[in-house]
Amino acid sequence: KDQLAAAVERHPELESLLPASCLLPWDADTEQGVRFPTQQNGAHEDCNAAARFVLKPPLGCQGNGIEFVTTADKPRILDIITRDAAAARAERNFLQHLETEKGRIPSWVIQTYIPSMLIRNGRKFHVRAYVLARESPPKPAEFFVFDQFECRIACNAYQTNNYGDRGAHITNGAGGSDTDRRMLHEVPELDGQVVRNFVAALLGGTFGAELATVPEVDQRQAAQATRLFSLCALDIMIDRSGRPWLLECNAKCPACPPKGLGSPAFQAHLVRFMQSLIRFALLDIPGPFSPLAQTF
Repeated sequence: KDQLAAAVERHPELESLLPASCLLPWDADTEQGVRFPTQQNGAHEDCNAAARFVLKPPLGCQGNGIEFVTTADKPRILDIITRDAAAARAERNFLQHLETEKGRIPSWVIQTYIPSMLIRNGRKFHVRAYVLARESPPKPAEFFVFDQFECRIACNAYQTNNYGDRGAHITNGAGGSDTDRRMLHEVPELDGQVVRNFVAALLGGTFGAELATVPEVDQRQAAQATRLFSLCALDIMIDRSGRPWLLECNAKCPACPPKGLGSPAFQAHLVRFMQSLIRFALLDIPGPFSPLAQTF
């Protein structure tokens, strides 16, 4: 999360594709350390939404720990951060482990809240697209996009200004087994071509260049390999005007749900996805992973 937000801060032009974000220090101890991103033109439809932000914890959370805040919530935000920092310091060798594994202590992220398009009787959702980067040093990375998109739908209907109902606002696991997991082609309100065009624009520009530099590879393994593969999942939301936005880029994916969870098409998709991924990695047969230039 913090690397994505840092990319936006380095490249303001990405704010047309990603919600405006900024980083908050993991150990902030004064309200001066709590800041908010600049509002984006055309990203909001009402004044209440324009004043709201999403606070995301430093490490992967599957929706846990996310808070909806306003500029009036600085004391609450600071309290959340300081309690989390105290817990991190209290856990033996935890901070040292982060420094070793990640090369940094991840920051909190505060992101502009953008009202979502509503589907299936007034529910929020996000679309997940899988992207594979194939590296053949010293050649630059090549991007491949899986040919099917997932759709994860909130378990509760959206209600204006009721931000305490996490099952209505968090579409990435907060609803547990009640979160509706389907394929995009199963949702008639959605247009797959809009997502395809967005992914093409995203990977074909500054973000694609940033993404190609993220994978952390064991240099000893890299020296022995003829091809290197990196996989990520792009979580995309569509706002009320039909405009797509990138919410997150997940390095650990896909998350396989318990047996029987999700529509039959969703379950079959996960099996096909893993089969295709293994075939590509072992035999260099892309199959449903289409090169970026051919996908769109």
